Amino acid sequence: MQRVDWQRISLLVILAIAAWLRFYQLSSSDVISDEALIAFRSVGYVDYLAAPNQPTTWERFDGPVPVWAYLSFHDHPPLAFAVQWLSFKFFGVNAFALRLPFALAGVASVYLIYLLVRKLFHDQAAFLAALLVAASTPTVWISRLGLQESLLIFFSLLAVYWYRRALDNHRFLPAVGLTLGLGLLTKYTVLAVAVPLFIHFFIYRRDYLRLRTFWLGGAVFLLCALPLLIYNLMLYRLTGHFDLQLSYLFGQLPPEWQLLPGKMQIGTWPERVAAYWGNLSQIFSPPLLALVLLSLAAFAVLWFSSGAPEASYTLLGLLTVSWGGMLLVIGPATRFLAPLAVWLLMITAVVVTALRTPFKPLRYLLGLFGAGMLAYELLFAVQTSLAARPAGMPGLAYSAILRSDVEHWGYQQLDRYLVGVLAGTRPALQPEVRHAFLKPLQERAEVKAQARGDQPTSLLIIYDANLYNLGALWTLHRRLVYDGWPVVTADQFLNQGENTWRQRGVKEFLFVHLGGDVLGEPTEDRTDSAAKLATQLQGRGVPLGAVPSPRVGGVAFNVYRWGEGVL
Repeated sequence: MQRVDWQRISLLVILAIAAWLRFYQLSSSDVISDEALIAFRSVGYVDYLAAPNQPTTWERFDGPVPVWAYLSFHDHPPLAFAVQWLSFKFFGVNAFALRLPFALAGVASVYLIYLLVRKLFHDQAAFLAALLVAASTPTVWISRLGLQESLLIFFSLLAVYWYRRALDNHRFLPAVGLTLGLGLLTKYTVLAVAVPLFIHFFIYRRDYLRLRTFWLGGAVFLLCALPLLIYNLMLYRLTGHFDLQLSYLFGQLPPEWQLLPGKMQIGTWPERVAAYWGNLSQIFSPPLLALVLLSLAAFAVLWFSSGAPEASYTLLGLLTVSWGGMLLVIGPATRFLAPLAVWLLMITAVVVTALRTPFKPLRYLLGLFGAGMLAYELLFAVQTSLAARPAGMPGLAYSAILRSDVEHWGYQQLDRYLVGVLAGTRPALQPEVRHAFLKPLQERAEVKAQARGDQPTSLLIIYDANLYNLGALWTLHRRLVYDGWPVVTADQFLNQGENTWRQRGVKEFLFVHLGGDVLGEPTEDRTDSAAKLATQLQGRGVPLGAVPSPRVGGVAFNVYRWGEGVL
């Protein structure tokens, strides 16, 4: 009789859990976090944000964009943009395609965790580490967002795995250089992984320095970094400073990049320490947080109490200290804490599986406690990242700090509404653009629309300027830049008057008005133009439509349509 391979079955179950948590209704949440800033540019691989406080490199050119400016972006390396661009090409411009590569990277990372921990320690720790990473709230959350960190985690784990293989066989060193290089092309913070690997290397295998494979690995890494080197050298030649991240690191402080909310939120050293604990304490469920902290303390004792620390403990310890220490410098934002959570969960798995007791009742009791804790964390993750309307108290039932980036206010429903309204049509009137590089985008969209047989429509889209800026960027400005639809705020519409727009050839109007208790701009930044326009339209008897809010349970946006051809 053939023996059942329970290890393989267990691993497949863990991967199935990871896949379900990352792919179930992946496109349901709103695009309202920094993923909007990445995705907006990835649609056409264009470094443009329409943000007055953060002009991009491309906006400096009146004519064609030089080739070197395509090698990176003004604020991030290019790989995540390129991967997302490919996803849009294959699956269309939508929230599913936006997040697909990062969800896939999240599932692959669970498998890599299993391989890495098994190589570093043993099977039991590998299975538990994979299960924790598959089901924990921060790792599920980051995998369901179109942010670079999910790809960064994947390349980091792959680099560490190949490095561990290289400790036994130097022929894997070029693979280490390649994966670290790909990590660098994803985000500069991969250096928090590269540095501990080099330290560990010089402690345990500096004899490899004389080998050709070591230098080949270094050459592969430099080859991957070459686009960033060329881009920054050319940018420095043009402007006198490097890209946004490097210029901040080197204290260059370019005048055009002075108002950067992400950098301003870093705060002073005491504020960073306070924010560190404040954020870290909110990303796990309370039971798992307690277990992680206890495991971290136990791991430190095991690591430092040994006269000759074991190489695997040293490697995992260095990786955790390096990433955790880096967050004190760049700030402990939640998206940066997600990779740290991976190392912490690996430590937790190693410590928990190291516990031994000869008493069966105690083993069963600990097993039941562990199963209950995992069930709690699983429900906590579902409430945080998957549920449209989470139930229970924030902090106990779900993570409010993570939930804010994956909410269901109704912006995704607005996007789907616009897909339906604009289906089978193309803009008869295209807006004027300020930058030459935007015109070809609209021309290509026009050619594709004509090839599909879409009918020209003289439509003007008007929106409430009180909509949350990132939600408006993805839902509305994307259609202006890439599809050529005229899009203006209610303030702009009222200032010029409806007759002016009609004289320009506009025959149909669509107005999106923020309604209900839905995420919008801060109160101090709001205007009353949209409310005035809505009052005027109601007085004229213009038909009112509604876009629902899954989170609020009522109306997210009121939509008014009028003009020729509107029923």
